[in-house]
Amino acid sequence: METNNNPRVIDFSNDYAPVLDTISQNVQEFKNIVGKMTDTYIAKNHDYGDSFSETVRELGPVAGLSAIMHKFNRLKNIIKGTHPMVEGESMEDTLLDMANYCIMLKMELAKRG
Repeated sequence: METNNNPRVIDFSNDYAPVLDTISQNVQEFKNIVGKMTDTYIAKNHDYGDSFSETVRELGPVAGLSAIMHKFNRLKNIIKGTHPMVEGESMEDTLLDMANYCIMLKMELAKRG
């Protein structure tokens, strides 16, 4: 940072160091999460093909919203403490799936122009 010899100018740059460290940690965590979401997207497209895109193209955006709403309802039930009959999908899994569906729907909407 350029130094200023003006006595009325106060250098607050050191005061922001903890905030910048937190932001940097959050950015790295965000990148890690998005990386995990990308891996999941690739794996599921391998297993299921491009079924989400095909369904949205065939039935419209409401088909994408329906997938998001299913995940939302599952998340709501997990938060309420309802014991799921289908085991194995955690709150984290549900959130990541819902985020992926949101991105995938955004991609489909962008294709429509």
